[in-house]
Amino acid sequence: MPLSREQYLGLAFPEQRNPRVPDETVAALIAGHYPKSTPEAAGELRRRGYATSVDNLDYLLSARVDAPRVKKVGKNRKWTPEHIERMAKILEELEQFTPAEWYHRYRGLDMHQRERALQEMPGAGAGFEAFREIIEPFDPKLGYCPVRFEAV
Repeated sequence: MPLSREQYLGLAFPEQRNPRVPDETVAALIAGHYPKSTPEAAGELRRRGYATSVDNLDYLLSARVDAPRVKKVGKNRKWTPEHIERMAKILEELEQFTPAEWYHRYRGLDMHQRERALQEMPGAGAGFEAFREIIEPFDPKLGYCPVRFEAV
C-alpha cells in the first residue's frame, strides 16, 4: 500500500515522535508546508508511492470530473492536504504507482516499513541497494509476512 497521509506526515515531520515538541508546534510546522505548488504536490504523492508528475496532475485536473478543484493563483495552483488526498484516491483507482510501490505490492511488503528503515539508517540513500530485506514467515495475525531491514 502507498503511504497514507498519516504515515507520510510521520516520516516527513519526525518532530511528531518527539514527546518534548508540543502538538501545537508540530501542527504549525505541518501547516506551514501548505498550500503546496503543483511540483511540491507531485513530489509528496511520489514519496507516498504514486507515479505522477506535474503534467499528469494538470491533465487529471482537467480530464476528471471527480478531480479536486485546486485554486489557481496566477500560473500556480495551491494544493491543500485535502486536494492531495483526493488526488491520491484517483491515482489509487487508476493504479498509478511508482516502480517501488509495484515492487512492494508484488512482494506483499509495506512501503512504510521501507521508509522507516531508510530513516533509521543515516546516509543510506534512497535506493534498494542501501539495505537487505529479511522477510519473516507469514504471520496470520498480520495477514502478511513482516519484513526487517538491515544496512548492507
